[in-house]
Amino acid sequence: MSRTRKNPRPGDAGFHRLAIDFDGVLMEPVRTHRFDAGQCLGEPMPGTRDALADLSRRFELCVFSARATNAQGRIGIASWLRNHGLLKFIHGGITGEKPNALAYIDDRARRFNGWPGVLEEFGTGGTGKF
Repeated sequence: MSRTRKNPRPGDAGFHRLAIDFDGVLMEPVRTHRFDAGQCLGEPMPGTRDALADLSRRFELCVFSARATNAQGRIGIASWLRNHGLLKFIHGGITGEKPNALAYIDDRARRFNGWPGVLEEFGTGGTGKF
């Protein structure tokens, strides 16, 4: 299996792509009472520039975010990336949908290791009660 941008699998199976969440992964979270998809005010998370530079040598990087479900949000993210010198590492685009990818880098994700672990993590203990 090839994991390089130079040798992608046919049919865009996503095996050469890493999908990176925006809020809380690329940009530090900004807590406001009003959510504006196009207004990206946070600073880059520590280590973002070096990580993207390194990963972009081997993978196609794309950004996914709930902000990117409309043009205003995609423009806001692209502008923020450009202003912080990060847009040059993003060759897979910006999307509001979950793209095909080898892996998803997301601050709110949980690795699935079976349903018993899910029930334990979310506190039901397997009783089915929340």
